[in-house]
Amino acid sequence: MIRLICPSCGAQLELPDNLELAHCIYCGTKVVLQDHEVGKEQQQLRRYKELSQAALQANNHEEAIIYCNSTFR
Repeated sequence: MIRLICPSCGAQLELPDNLELAHCIYCGTKVVLQDHEVGKEQQQLRRYKELSQAALQANNHEEAIIYCNSTFR
């Protein structure tokens, strides 16, 4: 189960975590729980974070900055 707050009415919701889309039971607002593109972006962010941390540990500050400033393509 996922606990979240409706972005429109502020109601506290508990929804199954296997849904991609749900509606607030109080106001009917559409709530996106999982978006394939969001998942890809989160995975890319984790990779950039790991790469920047590895570069920092190797005292390669220029490379760490490059990874920290990387954008999605």
